[in-house]
Parts: sequence; structure tokens; C-alpha cells
Amino acid sequence: SDLLPEFARRWFSALKMPGPEVLAGAFIERLADSQLGRLAEIPLIATMLCVVFASHGGRDLPPSRVALYEEFIALLMTRRHIETNALERLQQWIRPYGRTAEQAVDQLLAGLRPLLQTIASQRLQVQGPETVLDSAITQVRDLRPAHMPDEQWRNLVEEALRLSGLVIEKSGQLAFFHYSIEEYLAVCSYEIPPDIVAELMEQQERGRNSFALLRAGVLIGNSPGQADRAARALVGGGLPGLTFLAALVQDGVQFPDDVLVSARERLEFYSASPDDLWTTTTYEAAEALALMDPERGFRYWEQFVSDNDLARREVAVGMMIRISYSRAVMMLEPVALKPETPLRIRQSIVYALTVVNRQQSDELLAKMAMTPLPDGEALHWAADLLRRRIDYSEKGDLLVGIASTPGLPSSYRRWAAQSLLGIDQERGVDALIAVALDRTVQGVEIGRAHV
Repeated sequence: SDLLPEFARRWFSALKMPGPEVLAGAFIERLADSQLGRLAEIPLIATMLCVVFASHGGRDLPPSRVALYEEFIALLMTRRHIETNALERLQQWIRPYGRTAEQAVDQLLAGLRPLLQTIASQRLQVQGPETVLDSAITQVRDLRPAHMPDEQWRNLVEEALRLSGLVIEKSGQLAFFHYSIEEYLAVCSYEIPPDIVAELMEQQERGRNSFALLRAGVLIGNSPGQADRAARALVGGGLPGLTFLAALVQDGVQFPDDVLVSARERLEFYSASPDDLWTTTTYEAAEALALMDPERGFRYWEQFVSDNDLARREVAVGMMIRISYSRAVMMLEPVALKPETPLRIRQSIVYALTVVNRQQSDELLAKMAMTPLPDGEALHWAADLLRRRIDYSEKGDLLVGIASTPGLPSSYRRWAAQSLLGIDQERGVDALIAVALDRTVQGVEIGRAHV
């Protein structure tokens, strides 16, 4: 989340948008009010959001993941055609073969989106050796003019696929530029039934995988009048239906408020188990509650920050950071520095922060390494991990700081001074002398012996 403003600014600069800094600020503000904000941690989603936001003149964002994919794909295909003047170039290429060939090009470009959807669907159903280009050649074989050589036709189809903007060359062969784009195109290849509820429940049974969620989003997006009935069917499906509904809400799929209120109440019921009955069901319900209502979800996991069950505390740390990073950092950093916090929990906080923000994780390690904790193992762990992460020139500064800080455990200060000898002998000797002359340090004779 901390890197997103700069990420957006660079994209807007690359897209040659006026005032990229101001636009990036507006983008972050819109994203904070959008259901897609939590998905922006995914680089592809963040990229698509920037591109679509720029195309809207910096005014608004799509309401859902399905709408975002659809706008991005339509924008990419339209822009590539305009920028490259695709039709004119292909017609010039094929003009020597006559009017029939020109009509074939017109039909090929007009049916490019359905063609890509069919290819994507086939590739997801059958993982075979056939390439994207080979699949396309098979699908449009009836369009090839009889008098056009196979090689020329193959080259023309390949050029049309490239012009879609959705296909690039990988390892010498054409491929969809990202798997999720291929997956979405496959989802769109299926017809929308008059009654979507039955298929929606089938998708729910497949679990919360990307394909099932995209397909459900497409079904509801094309039949919004059935959203109420669909949501009630999912709520009636017990915990599996509720977790699927929560994932759809996170994707920005719109449902009536009264049904969502009922769903949240059911999830709170499932998650409100006594300590000795905290099970997988409890965890799944609490996780779904966080997807559907981040505020309630955060409050739920917050209660376990000081729990006696260390495994539950570890899960709570990860969930809080996933739900609201900045809020979780404010709460968890003091926990990591408390004298009574177990090493296992300190480690889980640091590792969870590392995934999201390495710099902030390193800063917490630095604080931990310089805090007079009674747990010597925690101090050594923090200092050792930080030494592996920072530049060589900074390692000496870290060890000097530890060796010269009164109040830190004596053995820890001696260890830092002795370790410094292997990095910077002169500073190491100075640190050892300082420790040896410090009458507050226990075992100074050891330090003097080293000197």
C-alpha cells in the first residue's frame, strides 16, 4: 500500500497524463472508497486500475473486478487497433489476393474477441501441446481464401492476434500475456442462462477459486435483477455459501444490503465459538467476515492479539495485516517490543510485515535489537536477521550501537563487540574496550581478556 502512490504516478507518467502526481493522489482517494482497494496489492490489478482510471480522465474506477477486466480488455483491444491502424495495414497486406481476402480480414478482426474467448476456453479445458496460433488457425479455417497460401494466411492470423493487445510472444510462441486474462476470456465464452442461480450454486461448489468467482461475477453482472435471489441462495448454503458470497463482495459484486446484513450476522454466529472450540469453521467464518466487512473483521482478530493460544495469535497477526496494514502496524509494533511477548509472536509480526513492507519490517527489527528485552534469544534473533538484510557498511553501525547502549544485556553487548571485530577490527577493539571499562556490564573480565 505504501508503494502504490509511486506506482500509480509512474504509470500516469508513462501514459503521458497531465499532472501525474496530482492524478496519483486522486487515484489513491478513489481507491480508498472502492471495493477493489484491497485487490490493488496484486500488481496486475493495480496496473489495470491505473490504465482504466487514466482512460476515465481520473474521475472514477470500475465497481468490480469483472468490470475492471472488461474495461481493460476492451480498452486494450480498441487502443491497439487505433494506434497501429490495424485494419488498413492488414488490408494492404492482403489486397493482392482480391476482394474476398479483404472481406476475410474484416471478418477476422470483427470476430477477434470471440475467437480469443474460444481459444482461452479450450486451453483451460484441455492442457495440450497446441499453441494459441494453432488453435486460432483451426478456428478460422473457413475464413481463409482458397487462393491464399497457407503460410500467408498463418502470418496474417498471427498479426491479427498480436494486434489484439492480449497476446504476446513468449519463448518463441504466442501466448496470452497473463493467465488471469486468459481465465477471464474463458469465463466470457459461456452463455448466460436465463436463470443464473443454479449455475451460481454450481460455481460455489467448486470453491473460491479465481475461475468460479469470475464466472459468478459475470453471471450477476449480466443479470443484476437476480442478485437478491442469488445472494439468498448462497446464505442458505451454510458456511460454504457464505464464504463464497464474501469473496464475491470483496470482488465488488453488488448485492442488496439487507441480504448482506443477514450474511454478516450468520458469519458472526459461526465465528463466535468458545476458546476450546476454535476450529477450522471458526477461522473460515472470521476470514469471510473480514472480506465482507473489514471493520468487523479487524475487531474480531484484534481480540486475539494477546491470546494465550500462540497459534491463534499468529493467525490474528497475519489477518490484521491483510485487512488493514497501517492500522495493524500501529497496534502490532508495540506488541513486538513488549518484554513479555513470546519470541514466536515477535517473529510472526516481523515476517508478516516483511511480506508487505520490507523497509518497515527492518525498522522494527532495528528497534527490537536495541530494546532491553529480558529474552536474550529475541535480541540475538533480531540482530542476526537484520545483519543478513542490511548493507555491509550498515552492519558495523548496528553492532556499535548494540555494544555501546547501556541497559542492554551484558552478554548481548559483549557478543556485538566481539562480532564487530570480524567486520571492522579497529571499531571492534574500541567497542570491546568500551564494554570492558563499563562497570555496569557483568563479566567485564571476559571483555578485557579479548582486548
